[in-house]
Order: sequence, then structure tokens, then C-alpha cells
Amino acid sequence: MFGRLTPWQWRIEGIQQGIQQGIVKNAQEDVIDILETRFGVVPGSIVEIIKGIYDPSLLKIVLTENGGVYEVF
Repeated sequence: MFGRLTPWQWRIEGIQQGIQQGIVKNAQEDVIDILETRFGVVPGSIVEIIKGIYDPSLLKIVLTENGGVYEVF
């Protein structure tokens, strides 16, 4: 950011980061849930790969693309 942030700006940035983290965590859980529904038990290594994806756009592709799970993993 530019210059010093006011306490209000710090709060806003903290809220935005929290929202972003929530979006990512929910998308990760959604991908894992879909895999469990389709295939049963999901290996821990795959779960760790999914939990290592922090880009919401990539997680959305995995969720929405036909066969996206196969293409990414």
C-alpha cells in the first residue's frame, strides 16, 4: 500500500483478508467434498495438494470445469 495506513484502513484490510481466506477455505472444502462424493475416500496426498491451492480462480476451475479434477490432479 501507499504510505501509512490508518487504524481504520488496517481494519478494512484485515476484514478483506479474512473474507479472502474464507473464500479459499470454502472452495478447498468443496473440491474435497466433490471428490469424496465421486470416489469415496480421498488420499491424504490429494487433500494436501488441494489445501495447498490458495488461488480462488484455480479452485473455481477445478469445481466448475467438466473433468477439471482430472486435468489439475
